[in-house]
Amino acid sequence: MTELLHTSKQKDPVIVVLQLTGGNDYINTVIPHSNPHYFNHRPVVRISESDILTIGKETGFHPALKEISEMYLSLIHISEPTRLGMISYAVFCLK
Repeated sequence: MTELLHTSKQKDPVIVVLQLTGGNDYINTVIPHSNPHYFNHRPVVRISESDILTIGKETGFHPALKEISEMYLSLIHISEPTRLGMISYAVFCLK
């Protein structure tokens, strides 16, 4: 069994938990590009449609996340209420 594991060409799956607190703007990290409200209500800080790295029919990544977008398989967004507001977690499943 050990030999079989060492000769496999497949890599072990990886789950990356990315906790961005503080100044992270989640809506500009994982962008809801199919929602017109994103573009209408964020005239100054929105990411232009041509720069969004599409990861699905409804969402895309900020252009600074190019390396993550190339490994992306799925995303889970978790918001947690606290006394000071919401804490957001993004769990990226990468290949």
